[in-house]
Amino acid sequence: MSGPHHERIAQWNRDSADRILEWANSSPHPSRALNNIERWLNAHTDPHIALDHLVSSGKSGEVLVFALGSSRYLGDQLVQNPELGSLALDSHLLTVPVVRQTVEEEGRRMMHVAQSTLHTLDRLRYLKQLWTYRLAICDLGGLREPRETWHQISELCDALLQLCFESLWKKFTIERNLENLPPPIVVAYGKLGGSELNYSSDVDLAYIADDGVSAEDLVALGRFCEMLNRALSDQMGRGMLYRVDLRLRPFGRSGPIVNRFAASEGYYQKYAEPWEILALVRSRVVIGDPSAVDRWNALRQAVCFKRARVDWFFHQIIEQRARTEAKVGSNDIKRGKGGIRDIEFFAQMHQILAGETYEDLQSRDTISCLRAISHHKLADRAHDLIPAYTLLRQTEHRLQLVDNAQTHDLPSDAEGLQAIAVALGFGSKEDFEAELGAARNQASETYRSLVASLAGTPETNEAVWEATFGPLRRQAEEFIKRAPDPAALLQTLREDVQGRERFNRLLRNGPEVLHRVMHQPEVLEQLITGEIEERWLLPDLSRVTSPALLAQNLRRLHTKIGVRAALGATPIPSLETQEVFDEILSQVFDPSLVSVIRLGSYASGEMGPFSDADLLLVANSEADLARAEDHAEGVLRVIAELTTMGSPFSLDLRLRPEGRQGLLVRTVQGIRDYRESAMEPWERLALVRSSLLLGEEAAIDVVRRAALSGGYSASDASALAYIKHRLETERCLPSEYRRHVKLGYGGLIDLEWLLHVAALVHLPPKALQISALVMDLISELVVVGFFNVAEAEELRQGVRHHSAMRWSLAAMGFEPDLLPENPDKLDALAGALGFESGNSLLRTDINVRESIRSMYQDGLRRLAP
Repeated sequence: MSGPHHERIAQWNRDSADRILEWANSSPHPSRALNNIERWLNAHTDPHIALDHLVSSGKSGEVLVFALGSSRYLGDQLVQNPELGSLALDSHLLTVPVVRQTVEEEGRRMMHVAQSTLHTLDRLRYLKQLWTYRLAICDLGGLREPRETWHQISELCDALLQLCFESLWKKFTIERNLENLPPPIVVAYGKLGGSELNYSSDVDLAYIADDGVSAEDLVALGRFCEMLNRALSDQMGRGMLYRVDLRLRPFGRSGPIVNRFAASEGYYQKYAEPWEILALVRSRVVIGDPSAVDRWNALRQAVCFKRARVDWFFHQIIEQRARTEAKVGSNDIKRGKGGIRDIEFFAQMHQILAGETYEDLQSRDTISCLRAISHHKLADRAHDLIPAYTLLRQTEHRLQLVDNAQTHDLPSDAEGLQAIAVALGFGSKEDFEAELGAARNQASETYRSLVASLAGTPETNEAVWEATFGPLRRQAEEFIKRAPDPAALLQTLREDVQGRERFNRLLRNGPEVLHRVMHQPEVLEQLITGEIEERWLLPDLSRVTSPALLAQNLRRLHTKIGVRAALGATPIPSLETQEVFDEILSQVFDPSLVSVIRLGSYASGEMGPFSDADLLLVANSEADLARAEDHAEGVLRVIAELTTMGSPFSLDLRLRPEGRQGLLVRTVQGIRDYRESAMEPWERLALVRSSLLLGEEAAIDVVRRAALSGGYSASDASALAYIKHRLETERCLPSEYRRHVKLGYGGLIDLEWLLHVAALVHLPPKALQISALVMDLISELVVVGFFNVAEAEELRQGVRHHSAMRWSLAAMGFEPDLLPENPDKLDALAGALGFESGNSLLRTDINVRESIRSMYQDGLRRLAP
């Protein structure tokens, strides 16, 4: 075919244009190839030279044209970086293999001359473009074996993760004076873990901390990991490095972003679900020292390959696979019937079954595993799955290369199918469909033969589940099978109507909490009997002397609070959380040495499901400061030990004078001096919400006066506006700004910021009398005339709305503090919160946010000095 693109190319050289037309007509999409060549030539200062170079390159030029007819994405990259054309036409440079060490060395040279963090991240994105272009051209031109391509895409990712990590870690530790803090290790799962990455894959990661880090440093590591995630996934001029998915980390969505190593080991050994153990099979340390690699490998070995499995283990995996398959169409070559997942599940389940016996079955990549299964004759025709898997994966690659999109669906139109067929080397779409169909049939039959052999005798039949749980049957079955005795639990729920109603309510409104309940038999029993809905009574924790038992009790209390919140048994679950913190801290702190001041959401009764307790410690008048400091350090070690053992209750002392660099404990005079010499306006603002837990009244007196004395100047207003802007732009992605419950538009931060600034202006005379509880603070500001009654009620409704949202998001297992965009998730959240539909919830949320934001903006104008 000829056309306008060909004619415009011909203006530079007719013979060359005709040769390119010949090449383009053999490509998957001729007009796309010609358009991309024309765009590339126009990006050069001298198109004639570029055109001559292309045509004179012979086979290399033909391969480049073929690639540009396969992918709009490669065309866009070529136009953005015209020099990539010369790289693609140099057969020697083009086929240089990707080796992690080589890429890291090249990246460090680039980073060395970068002038800022953003410049560094841009250089890393350019480095990815350079190497990905080589890989894609070689792949599309058939110059490298598919499995080698997958491995080298993974090597490139390993290198870029390491480089990004290095650049941020150095800056992070220097700025925060944490040079001696051990860095986290980074673990990869999924295709990156198996060194089988796609061009457009997410990277499934987990972050693991050294066991010896303090609770405060663990929080710091969490901040760093969040920073790393943003650096990897933020869109810049050259796109993103990688989308990061943390859902496979120990404790999943409900857990911290970074876990100590011992906590991760305990989780996998005691609590991991079958699908999590399956994911662990393909995990590996991608950033970490050799001792961390050895320790993780030992954990993987012990959990994945050293245990006999009961039928329920495989039943859960099989049923999860069936549910996924039922949700997708036949065009999905990854998750659909006979897709990539069938082969990967087939391989991984054989690894679980026989990995202890056959060491070569412990490999992380799928093809090595299939070869081992065939070699040991564990399944008929397992070797035939290797070409099937290769074709499916290569098809997935061709689909994703078109637009650099994470897609797994075959085109539904004939032209699109033909283009993919040609890109894979088939003469026609009919030949491609026939071979792909045969591969999928082979994958489906082989996987289902394994399923049949593992099916065993079900303990219950479909009719029993349907009669007991109705439309919730599938979800109920998934959870009940996790119980130590599923049959007994099912029988109990069949007989106890009210217990079943509570179980179903938690299943709908708090599946993430129910996940924890299934590992805590005592809480499960209280759920079924209804005891958990009765009046909240905090047990006497002082009688629990063993740290391990205390951590277990604290996990149980945390779960019970979550259950009560999801069932609607408590109007303010944050106050119950506050009560647990009060009890813990009353036991571990000596009030004769230090006064313990609650700060932030801990003081105001607005803690979220996974909030830390913000504290300020003040040495008592008769106490020796050094002794008080030693005592505080000892308490932090105790809390850190409990956290390592799984306690979800942790402390945060970063709001103390001088932050991380300051002493843990300050004297009353020290706080006064700091207030006069160095306290920033935002620090004053943070101290507005403060209350005394233990110790002397003088301590809360000095804290309140530090916060509220000194007025509110124009420079204070300017400094606070700058900090507020940074919070909104640096800690909240633009795409999340209208959905983030805490940091977003009209979120809790707007509300709290307004209340605190208003307190600075209007409440200094009441410094010692004001309550830290947010509802009381609103009332005090009505008394002094800053809010009218109607405005106060709007603010209270906003507090209630956002608080309920935070707890429900956590109970559902959704992204913390983030209103979901997915319609199904939005509807589920709406149901849990008592709304008719997701749209109804969304309308209410918008109204609440607009109201809070309007009052925030108007209030700050009225408060302006």
